[in-house]
Amino acid sequence: MKYVFGYTCFIDGSARDLPPAGNVFYQAKSRDTFAPIGPFIVTADEIRDPHKLQIRLWVNGVLKQNFNTSDMAHNIPRCIEWVSSIHALGTGRRACHRPNHRGLSRSRTATGSSSRWRTSGAFA
Repeated sequence: MKYVFGYTCFIDGSARDLPPAGNVFYQAKSRDTFAPIGPFIVTADEIRDPHKLQIRLWVNGVLKQNFNTSDMAHNIPRCIEWVSSIHALGTGRRACHRPNHRGLSRSRTATGSSSRWRTSGAFA
């Protein structure tokens, strides 16, 4: 974990109903606005335990996601090990991780929607 600079928010958006049906993953994950990140970075020394963070996401004032990073299938060091076995993670690179899908919403978000993200239990 000594190589981790810090943590930020990342929303992994998808559009599961876009055509063409033969190219689902790329179509669902690759739109211009599907991966908002930030706007802040909290340095690693400010996080007490990145594996015990409560994360909530509201869309238009409605709670859509409520999970804890303790629910991740693999811890952060294991994820970094796996990703770096495939390609180099040089300075400034980011690796985005998420908990399991339990509690995640699959509802639609319309153009012009507003999102608010809150992380609790973060600061050392």
